[in-house]
Amino acid sequence: MDEMFTKASNGFREIRAVGVHVKNGFRICTNGVSQDVNSSHFKTRYHPPFLPESESKLQPIEVGKKSAAWKAVDHHVMDNFIVGVGSGSTAVYAMERLALRVKEEGLKILCVPTSFQSRQIVKQLGLSLTDLEEHPQVDVAIDGADEVDYNMTLIKGGGGCLTQEKIVSSCSQNFIVIADHRKDSKELGQNWTKGIPIEVIPMAFVPVQRRLEKLGGTPVLRMAIAKAGPVITDNGNFIIDWKFSEVREWTVINQTIKMIPVFRQNRT
Repeated sequence: MDEMFTKASNGFREIRAVGVHVKNGFRICTNGVSQDVNSSHFKTRYHPPFLPESESKLQPIEVGKKSAAWKAVDHHVMDNFIVGVGSGSTAVYAMERLALRVKEEGLKILCVPTSFQSRQIVKQLGLSLTDLEEHPQVDVAIDGADEVDYNMTLIKGGGGCLTQEKIVSSCSQNFIVIADHRKDSKELGQNWTKGIPIEVIPMAFVPVQRRLEKLGGTPVLRMAIAKAGPVITDNGNFIIDWKFSEVREWTVINQTIKMIPVFRQNRT
């Protein structure tokens, strides 16, 4: 199964390191400004940068997401970069900005997608695709998040693309997280109440659920909306959303989940 922790593979990710030049250093772009990841920076509020007049038609939340995504691309993507592109609505804004910069500045950029969705959007925007087989080291990966707590532990995987997102970000020199104010929580679970996504091999979902139940909380197999049965990931697996009932020591929880032999990935 797949978890999403930054140093693991759960539905949550622990983001504590911060040097932008450090291997696997992390930065967050919040409300249009990118900062090194730490509590004081994340808690500071900024005004989004100027966007074209047409952006006035967007809802305020979308303006914030778009401006943060544009700032992330403008500050952290350079010519000849290999860029890991995340999945979800915020990552789409980053890809659109990448395409605009390629067109206007003639940048030579190769994109490593993290899902079927991001691969299709990269192709639609006319950007160049690559993969980890051709380019196993990525210069920067840009993605969104579902929730980030005061200690910079974040939950990802709400869109079901956690495993490939985790793999690409782990291969990146720098990982940029784009988050709007709704994702900012004192503790995990305060705003994001759907639990920690855990991608699991189908044959093992019942044993995994039972192991998670022993940790407390409620593991729920994610069901599809437009089809009968469970959600199937791009990798052909199921997703269990582990709804925890109390604040945990996430480093310990992450390692505990990783020790379950049948999980694919979790996103904390």
